[in-house]
Amino acid sequence: MINHRPHILLLLLVSGLAAKPLLAQTSVKISADRTQILIGEQIRLTLEADIPENEAIGFFNPDSLAHFEIISKGKVDTSNTSKGTVLKGVITITSFDSGHWVIPRLLLRDSIYTDSIPVDVGYTPFDTQKPYNDIKEIVAAEKEKPETGLKWWYFAIAAVVLLVIGWLLFRRKPKPAPVAVKQDDPLTQAMRDLDALDAARMPKDLFYSGLVNVFRVYVQRRRGIESMQQTTGDLVQQLRVIGLPEADYDRLAAALQFSDLVKFARFDASTAEATDSQLVVRNNIRLIEELTAASLPVAVPDTKMGGA
Repeated sequence: MINHRPHILLLLLVSGLAAKPLLAQTSVKISADRTQILIGEQIRLTLEADIPENEAIGFFNPDSLAHFEIISKGKVDTSNTSKGTVLKGVITITSFDSGHWVIPRLLLRDSIYTDSIPVDVGYTPFDTQKPYNDIKEIVAAEKEKPETGLKWWYFAIAAVVLLVIGWLLFRRKPKPAPVAVKQDDPLTQAMRDLDALDAARMPKDLFYSGLVNVFRVYVQRRRGIESMQQTTGDLVQQLRVIGLPEADYDRLAAALQFSDLVKFARFDASTAEATDSQLVVRNNIRLIEELTAASLPVAVPDTKMGGA
């Protein structure tokens, strides 16, 4: 008699292995609501992690992104499924650097990364196709036709009124000539404005707005750099012609760009950060003053004058 018992045990073992499900793996996804923005506009990154029940729960927490500023990290939503847990959250970012950049792959843990996302950051395009509006010449208004049948005493009353007005005007004493007010030099005015700004104890957004305006007025008066109608990024680029040392230039650029974040309510600055930003601007104004003085021609006395 043939013994089939070993064959039956082998068949049951193979069937059990085939029926055992494969362990699920963690999957991640990322998407952006836009990939083309103007400087300062926001991008919403939606992150999702599908984690099976046999793995530890965790979510993305990036500290910084090259060429981008993290504005906020939204609340992470958690939902349980039959296979495990799904985590979903939104991170809001922006950029003040124009160009073509890439949001890098974000690490969840170990070697689990999201895809990267290319983003174009630019300025408001100038439409050269739009027609210019020509300046129109002054159009003379049509003269009203005089009414007929006016009585002569109308003119008599008008003449009397004109005589009275003329007498009142000419009898007034001449106004004293306005006294010319001497304007302070750019350095003195900038230092005085910074002191007043520090003493005002105003909200941080108004403080940083005033700080940048004081610096814009100074470089316009001292170096002729027009920037009142330009972005902070344009101002930073123009400052390179002054020739500041690289370390001082980097600190000044960072302070000016940080001011934009506070002005547009994207960052809540502390008192220490406000004091540091003002100190950076104050020190660079003094440094620009020194560089400007060093670049002026030195008056050489005329040796031909006088006796031998």
